[in-house]
Amino acid sequence: NERLNARAHVGGRDKLRELQSDFADLVAEPYGLERGRERSVARHRTIKEYYAEAQKKPDISPERLKEAIPERETGSVLKRKESDEVYAERVADAMMEVTANNLGALQKRINDLEAENLQLAADRDAGFYLANTMSRAAMVAASPERDREFANWQKAHEMA
Repeated sequence: NERLNARAHVGGRDKLRELQSDFADLVAEPYGLERGRERSVARHRTIKEYYAEAQKKPDISPERLKEAIPERETGSVLKRKESDEVYAERVADAMMEVTANNLGALQKRINDLEAENLQLAADRDAGFYLANTMSRAAMVAASPERDREFANWQKAHEMA
């Protein structure tokens, strides 16, 4: 079928799961990495999808949380009924995904507010600098010495 097949390559799903756990114990753990959740339903998202999700406003309403809870697999002829542990893990994964999405949106808002705060501080500082400069210019312009210099300059230009 030109598809990856755990049964054909490593002896089945359980063997593959065991192989991944052993790999995590031997290789990842010494570097402080953790094995991913077993039987996770997490799916890869593109960067574009991630940022589109992060742009959304947080929604942790009870209705949204209810929508996120997956249906329990009841089993069929080919599939066994889902155990309580597996279902609880899938529900926890779904809640974590909702929380992570909301966290992304909140972090984006925090970053936007921090950038706005920096811009406001820069604008305030520029305003203080301008006001200080204008104040000094006004003081210099109003000084008697400045008036004498200007009068002398006018006289010099009138003579020329």
